[in-house]
Amino acid sequence: MVPDEIFANPGSPQVYDQHEGDRTDLDAYMANVRVLGPRGS
Repeated sequence: MVPDEIFANPGSPQVYDQHEGDRTDLDAYMANVRVLGPRGS
């Protein structure tokens, strides 16, 4: 699986984190990925 070019930049999450703030809502999604595994389209 290859990320979209815009998301491939490792600095992007740092920028998003500053604007989005606390993202503990992602814990549930990460738990699903651990159970189901990542899937591409």
